[in-house]
Amino acid sequence: MARVLDQTFAFGSELGPGWKGKKILGKGDFGIVSLWEYVGDEAKTPAITQIVVKQTYGKPPPDPFFENRVMKQLSIGKSKHIVRQYRDAYEAQFARGKSFVGIYLEYCPGGDLTVFLDPLQSLIPSSKLKKDLLLEVDLWAMFFCLASAVAFIARGTEDFNAAPVLQGLFSTELVHLDIKPDNIFLGNRDEDHVRYPILKVGDFGSARSEAKNQTKSEFSKIIPDIGGAAGWRAPEYGKEAKNMRNPRRGACSNIFQIGCIMHALLMLEKKYPALTKSSPWQGPFRGNNLQRGQAKYTHGQDLFRQQWAALYSNTLRELIMECLMFEPDDRPLPGDLQRRVAAGLDASKAAAETLKLFENNQNPPVKSFEHIAIVG
Repeated sequence: MARVLDQTFAFGSELGPGWKGKKILGKGDFGIVSLWEYVGDEAKTPAITQIVVKQTYGKPPPDPFFENRVMKQLSIGKSKHIVRQYRDAYEAQFARGKSFVGIYLEYCPGGDLTVFLDPLQSLIPSSKLKKDLLLEVDLWAMFFCLASAVAFIARGTEDFNAAPVLQGLFSTELVHLDIKPDNIFLGNRDEDHVRYPILKVGDFGSARSEAKNQTKSEFSKIIPDIGGAAGWRAPEYGKEAKNMRNPRRGACSNIFQIGCIMHALLMLEKKYPALTKSSPWQGPFRGNNLQRGQAKYTHGQDLFRQQWAALYSNTLRELIMECLMFEPDDRPLPGDLQRRVAAGLDASKAAAETLKLFENNQNPPVKSFEHIAIVG
């Protein structure tokens, strides 16, 4: 670890005196991520004392500055559901003419969603993991974080009553392509996120911008070497696109992926519906929000099983399945999804208060985050 931290020194030293590399947080195909903390003169302590440095490492990505441009644009709006970038990228020169690019990001002290879904990375005993499911009100709160993130990516604002803010990347449709548990980070807590930290979408290294008005033949083309984890990818990026009425790509693709995340959170299993051969595209799906006579195809029909129907409302389960619709045009629009999730969260909070779910320390979180301070 010390050797790898030494290799990140050129990037950490750009932060100025008093900063020290503490640990490696992760490594991927194109980069390495390390945590840096300020340990210098107390009188000069900055407002932010922990920063994540993400640098290219090993095989460089096709455009090492693309993620920096994306994060820089997204950080303008200061969404609390997107990992923030604190400063512009820095390019460091190393021996033999090699250069690497580093970007400086917000540190999320809670880790990522795998603490809920992967027993090997969780403090929850595997025997207990499947018993202590998340409460519906907590699922709605997490759903709202994710819906707010994709709405901000699509519209440039988290205010679903406001007009879209279309500038820069927002004039096209930005597709994350790699929304999966490993890239949903757990930030701080605040008065709206007391039981669990704020969920933040991060790691835009695989993202791409899609034109809004492409023809069906263009959207039906298979894109070689597309980024992101194949198992969590929206179907319009695969061979199934040729069977779609309108295989468009864009915000609808992000919606599909958060549907996958919510499906996994509801079951507390790192199992994405498309990975399960026993759960193919199924129909007809006739939810409460669909007109009589309509029949649409979706993943996640296992949420109709009695074991889940007894635990969670039709409203929650059907909205997750709408996000998992096969046809991109059948999925909710980002602003509409955020509005519907907000309504579900408000109703669920009211129900929890009526039922006194949290009195006398009842129904504690399935994983404690008391070590994360409540800020704001």
